[in-house]
Amino acid sequence: MSVKLFAMTHKEFDVPKNPMYVPLHVGHAKAKESFGYIGDDSGDNISDLNCYYAELSGVYWVWKNYHEADYVGICHYRRFLTNEEGYVFSEKEYEEILSEYDIKR
Repeated sequence: MSVKLFAMTHKEFDVPKNPMYVPLHVGHAKAKESFGYIGDDSGDNISDLNCYYAELSGVYWVWKNYHEADYVGICHYRRFLTNEEGYVFSEKEYEEILSEYDIKR
């Protein structure tokens, strides 16, 4: 099982060290600066409509362009789920949750 979470952002931030988390620069087509993250303006995209749809331009990009993981999700503007200790969930923790519940693509 593989899990990938895209962290929608329009600002530079401290990306969690786990490679499961991928920063996605939303509104990249009209951005004034680049942070070295994947932009939502490649492939099939609506990046230029980000001012109307906010993080949904990133959701659209993921839907149309990313098909590598078994489970794909987003973190709404850098808001991560955390465990009881306050650390962002690891891939192992997500896999445990996903194996326990019937979630379909």
